[in-house]
Amino acid sequence: FRLRMGGNDSVAGGNQDEQGVMHGLAASNPIIPVYDIQGNFGGARANGVQGNNEYARLYRNKDNEFNGYRILGNLYSEVEIIEGLTARTSFGVDFSHGWSKSFRYPEPETAQPDFTNGFSENWNRNYNWTWTNTLKYNKTINSHEFQVLAGYEAIKNTRRSINGSFAQYVTQDPNAWYLNGALADPDTRSISSTGAFSSLASFFAKGDYTFDDKYIASVTVRRDGSSNFGEAYRYGTFPAGSLGWRISSESFMSSVTWINDLKIRAGYGITGNQAIPAGNAFDRFGGGTGSTFYDINGTQNSIVTGYALVNRGNPDGRWEENTSSNIGFDATLLDNKLGIVLDVWQREVDGLLYQASLPGAAGVAVPAFVNIAGMENKGIDLQVSWDDYVSGDFGYNLSFNLSTYRNQLTEIDGDATSFIPGGFDSRIGIVKWVSPLVHSMDTIQMVILIHKPKQTRQFNLAPLPVELNLLIVTVTVK
Repeated sequence: FRLRMGGNDSVAGGNQDEQGVMHGLAASNPIIPVYDIQGNFGGARANGVQGNNEYARLYRNKDNEFNGYRILGNLYSEVEIIEGLTARTSFGVDFSHGWSKSFRYPEPETAQPDFTNGFSENWNRNYNWTWTNTLKYNKTINSHEFQVLAGYEAIKNTRRSINGSFAQYVTQDPNAWYLNGALADPDTRSISSTGAFSSLASFFAKGDYTFDDKYIASVTVRRDGSSNFGEAYRYGTFPAGSLGWRISSESFMSSVTWINDLKIRAGYGITGNQAIPAGNAFDRFGGGTGSTFYDINGTQNSIVTGYALVNRGNPDGRWEENTSSNIGFDATLLDNKLGIVLDVWQREVDGLLYQASLPGAAGVAVPAFVNIAGMENKGIDLQVSWDDYVSGDFGYNLSFNLSTYRNQLTEIDGDATSFIPGGFDSRIGIVKWVSPLVHSMDTIQMVILIHKPKQTRQFNLAPLPVELNLLIVTVTVK
């Protein structure tokens, strides 16, 4: 019986940065003076001149403040119950807090002069915790190695913010920067607060088996429940498995001296995506003096509180499922100088979560995330590397990568023929229409070719039917 305990923590904080001035200087017109001939701040008042006086912005914002801090911490306890059987519990927190005050001065020197002032104060807090409990068992019997892991994990995220502002302050003295109607025009008052919480509960199990470092198998299953979905679709089950065969360890390969290591592998698994706003399952209502409050009694001196739908809910939303499969091999050859890694993979997305636009007749309420489409990704990744020493401590490394990548939307839910415009979409990629609607008996499908290249690429070949990217990753002298 052995007990181990430990933990770690990190604290960070800071004040406001340079407020984007460096970017503004790079984009500003160099003919804009800091001061004009009367000693006032210079600006872009002339026709055809664009840009801001960044020095004026820094000077006016010198008394504005922002400060915040963030605390990260984790504590764990681990006990070995019997030989090979270990129980572990860990609790981690991520807490952050921010506060700011900002005064907006008149800017008479700009191309569109602004003679009003205003003050705002904001506060926000985020608190996230994760509690993980696992039970792990390891056992070796001759050349057989077993490892079994089972566990439970709970995660909760909460956030809250408060914002307030007034305009037309009677003085610009920083000593009067408070949210007080006696110091400003009370009719310009704006006060709001927002908040959200979400939670995730997960049960999981994993089993690994290895025989003589030649045959490798792994099986995993998870059941996750997310508060981001309605009660009927809150939970999802996600299995995965992989197999590996190290051929180079077989006896019949002993005479093949130019192969140092060769492993063939294949994998299959389903993962879930629940990255949507908290409360997506419910309709949310709100309002304010400028939008839903109204003098419905006609008194000319009072208004009645009113409400409107501001966020549409989707109680039928469910987990987006990503089914992935791949097969490939890893090889090192020629006295470990030549390395080759090949992957052929495919991923199918079922129930793509997307915040599709609604027609204008639906009103101004923010649309909900819905399971709107299916998508298929296919590709091949090849990496070839050469690592060698010429003499002494001098050596070099060369690597070459070749990738193909193709996205295709395979179905769209309901009667819609599209849910995104042509061009770029952050979730889908660059959309190119390559065929008209394809009709089937039960659904209407739209085929779209999407090109979403890897961010690290440096060179492209000429356009081909499938996007082909050539990348020289490293050339290193040792």
